[in-house]
Amino acid sequence: WRWNQQYGLQFSTPNFEFRKELFNTSSAKPNAISLQACRMITTRLLAQSLFPVTNRQALLISDAAFNRAGAVAAILDAIIVQTSVADKYKSIALLKAEKEGQQFESCKHQILLEWELQVNRNKGCLDLWPEGVEHGDVSLSSLKIANTWTTSGKTLWIRYARAGDNERGQVRIPVESDGTIRNPPSVPLDYPGTRTGDLGFMAKMSLSKEEFVACCLRSPLLSEALSKPTMGYNNSEDLPKGVPIRLEVSIGNSTEASADDDMMDLWQVRQSILLEVWDHDKLSQDDFLGEAWLTPLSDLSENPRDIILEIRDPIHKTRKSRNKKVVDKQPATGTLHVSAAWKLPSEPEDAAASSERKDRAELIKKKHTGELYLKIIKAEHLKAGDATYSKRTKNSKVDGYVCAYVHNDAFNEDYDEGWLKKDKAGFNEYHFCTKVKTDTIPVWEEEHRLELMTGAFEKKIHQKRKLMPNLHKARDQDIRILEDDVDVTINFGDSSFYETAIHENRDPAKREKGEKKGVNHGVQIFLGDTINTFKFKLQEALTAQTDYLNSVTANKEEARMEGKKYQSANITPKHQVLVFQPSQKLKELYEAEAALKRNPDARTQQPAQTLNKLKTRGYGEFYWEERKDPSRWMPLDQVRTFGNYPQLFKQYATGDSKAQAQFIKVVLGSEDYKLKNPRFRHFEEEQKKLFTKIESTNTNEHCYGYAKYEHKDDGGSTEWRPVLIERPETGAEGLDVQYKVDYLYAPVTSSIESSSRSGPSDDDSGTAAVQGTTVSIKEESVLPAFAAPNILGSASAEHQTYLVEAVEMSMNGLTDREIAEKLTKKMRDKWEREKGAESTPAPPVPITARAVQAYLKNHQPTESHEPRH
Repeated sequence: WRWNQQYGLQFSTPNFEFRKELFNTSSAKPNAISLQACRMITTRLLAQSLFPVTNRQALLISDAAFNRAGAVAAILDAIIVQTSVADKYKSIALLKAEKEGQQFESCKHQILLEWELQVNRNKGCLDLWPEGVEHGDVSLSSLKIANTWTTSGKTLWIRYARAGDNERGQVRIPVESDGTIRNPPSVPLDYPGTRTGDLGFMAKMSLSKEEFVACCLRSPLLSEALSKPTMGYNNSEDLPKGVPIRLEVSIGNSTEASADDDMMDLWQVRQSILLEVWDHDKLSQDDFLGEAWLTPLSDLSENPRDIILEIRDPIHKTRKSRNKKVVDKQPATGTLHVSAAWKLPSEPEDAAASSERKDRAELIKKKHTGELYLKIIKAEHLKAGDATYSKRTKNSKVDGYVCAYVHNDAFNEDYDEGWLKKDKAGFNEYHFCTKVKTDTIPVWEEEHRLELMTGAFEKKIHQKRKLMPNLHKARDQDIRILEDDVDVTINFGDSSFYETAIHENRDPAKREKGEKKGVNHGVQIFLGDTINTFKFKLQEALTAQTDYLNSVTANKEEARMEGKKYQSANITPKHQVLVFQPSQKLKELYEAEAALKRNPDARTQQPAQTLNKLKTRGYGEFYWEERKDPSRWMPLDQVRTFGNYPQLFKQYATGDSKAQAQFIKVVLGSEDYKLKNPRFRHFEEEQKKLFTKIESTNTNEHCYGYAKYEHKDDGGSTEWRPVLIERPETGAEGLDVQYKVDYLYAPVTSSIESSSRSGPSDDDSGTAAVQGTTVSIKEESVLPAFAAPNILGSASAEHQTYLVEAVEMSMNGLTDREIAEKLTKKMRDKWEREKGAESTPAPPVPITARAVQAYLKNHQPTESHEPRH
């Protein structure tokens, strides 16, 4: 088989046989390994490293390292006892509790030695006297157990915990008076079941590639054993050389300018509001009375605030207009009274983003669009605005009105371009103008609401005016919103590709057809490289490309400018590597166009639908639209290699210098990009699940904790097992609360089956009812891991408004029940007052004492909210 391109073909030992049961079925997900295979690997590693452990101990070490619950097989107890005595008790623990003299003898040590012997004899099988293996008769003497009661029948009583889920059980083996054991039954120490179709087996006895690597690194024994072989002979001179992959990499959002734009949009809106005050003249041109700049939007809140702005003459950076005449003898005076508020975003975000391009673009646009509330109240002490510029008196009146203009501060290099323009005339466009008010102190009291985009975002989708109308304006704007800013492009290949590309770039005739960017670094990418390694090599290639451009003597200034782009590109751990995935429609267009190029006479044989697509929107146009659409780019897992994606990269590792390149994009994995690319959002959600500890779960619906688990096959013994606890159903005060729990690492098996057959139990074991895989348990059998679990609090938004008063009531000496009664009465009284309205809501749900108690725990600053174990 071929492991990867660099190591070449690998051959197994001739006539080497594998155990069939390990390879007869597929695993739960790709790149998964069974726990049995992990046992074989661990045994081999520990033996090779000369660790003083037996084969049985090596198997148990493997289970402890790789099993999700850390469950290992164990002989908990073993005794030899007279049969007449054993029949009186349900478990060994009850028999030992009686302490009625020498009625039993412990033989746990002897059974452990027998188990050790059988593990070696049965080639790693954990079961004691496994089924399907001929054992013959066994005697107490062969087990090194004394035959104390020679005149009566005996019972070899073994208590065990099996691998996989630590389910406990007991096996009673009859022993004849002479100590003979006829065909001893199997003690199932390994998890039963097969890999085919058994989801329970798959969950407990297999793990993914990522889990396998993490478990190896976490175990001191295994990580040390793995490091020892690497200390020996590691000469790679005899290895065949690998074939590099042909890649064309586009890097976006990696320069300091891109990061600055995103940061400035986060801290400042970068939109300024200019308010110009004018005097209306019916027979002549309106007179300019002055202007005022509104307080920066980042300093405003969602609540309106009254502001007094000073009216001044225009400064050097302002809106240019030939009508804004400034008279030195009569400078602008007065104040403008306004009220303003700013909210960003103007609408709450919808987490369930659509996969349609139009919907995704609209969602991103809404995220960067805020609402400005602006109320123009009045103006005081304005200068005279008539044509003679006479001195203003106390009773002078003006026909005043105010115009609002918006400037995008992201256009710092071209200031005039930042003003909103009218499409046809090209003049500055105002957002609103107030009505004309004639008075000495004009009062408008006009309210306006403006929807404004953040500066950097508006600049990105800004398009300069064209002489010809754009027939696809909406589509093009969606593409500009979604497309990523490409800072630099760099190519990878083998040495012959670099030589050919450099030679073609020097030829002006071939350079006009398309220059290959970033080919002067010499770095090569192989199928065996992980995606994380590729990011390190990419940074190395950027540095080498920068050094080359800085050393160029021809067109030195142009090369230096190009070198600065590569130098400023910085690949961080937050950058994601994505590969282009064309749609089926694009593939069909490509095949149709390629067929037409090969045989132009075949045009009549093409389907009418395909020909219409080629006429209306050619392959090239549709291709570039998909290249710019982030949803057509699939993220790659950083721990995997390029070889793990053979359908995407194997065909590009040919060694042909003229071969087509696979397109790779490296972008910053930001929150905005999750909205742009549904594939990346789903990928991040899956990755988050891998790194999120379930022990930290404490939401309004679920809480991590522990619940009593009853071992039916072990005489009803109980233990506390980790569970996810669901929110209890709301009921009357004083009634027993039932919690629905899901056992995590060891799902209920025998308990569920027995409970399902027998129905609800009335004993104190805790298991009350079973519905599917969810078990209902009494309150005393559940222990949340948090001192203040959220599931015990109120999930009602209405309750939260009243529970704020609970802290003060508690400080005044009221009990939880008294607080709950007072708050419920207050909430009920409000509902009674609104009862006569047409849309009266349903009666409010009472606030319980438990909800009050949980709220008080969550709002005590000295209370620790860390999980207890």
